Amino acid sequence: MNKPKGPPAGEKRLRPEVAHLTLSGVLVVRLRGRILQDVAEAFMNFVSAQDLTAESPLALTMTEVTYMSSSAIGTLVRIGSECRLKLVAPSDAVRKVLELGEILPMFDIASSETQAVADLLADRG
Repeated sequence: MNKPKGPPAGEKRLRPEVAHLTLSGVLVVRLRGRILQDVAEAFMNFVSAQDLTAESPLALTMTEVTYMSSSAIGTLVRIGSECRLKLVAPSDAVRKVLELGEILPMFDIASSETQAVADLLADRG
């Protein structure tokens, strides 16, 4: 008997989403749901269109990310090398995959968007 595919028991499935806003001159991007190749590509295209430089601050909120594909992880690494990226409250799923890939230490992490914005503005000096 085949089991139905879907999220594990007790876990709700979030529609993948990329949303953004600017707080005090810091670009804040919010990701949610399962981040597969198509969402990772849309995210990368959005970030590329922002003409970010190595000095540009970017806060990436990942609290509601339930899964990241390998292409999404690659996108995250690439963006982290192109600007001043701070991950905001990554979910357990994100932390686990970054730990397994031994790349978690590559990223600065903030517990909230407010902290991330403050840290990125303070680091500008």
